[in-house]
Amino acid sequence: MSSEKFYFVGIDHASAEARLLFDVLSLDRPPSRRAMSPTDVAGLTRLTKFRCTGSYNLLSGESEVCRSGKLPSRAGQQCTECWTLSGFNPAFYNVSKSELSEQQQKYNLEPHSVYLAHFGASQIKIGIANARRLNLRWKEQGALAAIELFRATSAYDARHLELKVHSGYGFPEAVRSNRKIEGLLSRQPEEEMLRELQDDADRLRRDFGLATDERPRIVYARRLYAKVSEANEVMVTNASSPLTLRGPIVSIIGGLMVWTADRIAITTAQKFLGHQVWPKSVDADFADCKSIARAAQQENLF
Repeated sequence: MSSEKFYFVGIDHASAEARLLFDVLSLDRPPSRRAMSPTDVAGLTRLTKFRCTGSYNLLSGESEVCRSGKLPSRAGQQCTECWTLSGFNPAFYNVSKSELSEQQQKYNLEPHSVYLAHFGASQIKIGIANARRLNLRWKEQGALAAIELFRATSAYDARHLELKVHSGYGFPEAVRSNRKIEGLLSRQPEEEMLRELQDDADRLRRDFGLATDERPRIVYARRLYAKVSEANEVMVTNASSPLTLRGPIVSIIGGLMVWTADRIAITTAQKFLGHQVWPKSVDADFADCKSIARAAQQENLF
């Protein structure tokens, strides 16, 4: 059995195929970050130990493994050191610019897009993203379709419009994971989602005098989640569900991982984030996963 320890730290949506990201620890090498194709993972067991998920550089878009090995703070999945290195405050509009990191001050002055994202079942949210990573942001959020509403010169101008649309028209600023799953199960036709986005975009552009003509686009084609929407029975994992998942990952939609074995299972990546895991390879024995899980629990007890 390998002496390497794997910690799940997220999903990489930057490549053509979404990949699972793991921080790998071993006795004879420094910590490293490894990406695995979903087709190489036939199961995943969540263990009891966890560690910091590392830092992220806003300007370069690169993530780094945590070198300190410290536990995350209570506020999230990062240790204090990595949180400081990342230097990102999502509520930047509620604090003075002097309270933001130097890299976020620069980042906020780059062009930002205001967009509408569709999650199925006629669920549409308003959001903003740095213009150079707009498509990536849609994929990270699991939007099934989306449209750029307006491109602002800074994050502050984009947030100003986002708030007006949210407060004046009732578009939510976030969609919870359980609602995203409902959207996948709704089987709403792609052409209907595109039409709803276009109608809302036309209305908002007219009301706010926005001179843009971007068209809505599909982010995740139906073939990527067809097994979910066509399933007769779907198991949605929650806090009380077993966190040993069998069967290959058939698709990743944003932060949702869709597994299939005897039946379809959907879980959020958030439930594994920061935890030590055992990724079962396609040629491994699942009994190994169970024995490792028991050993980890014993370590936690004594």
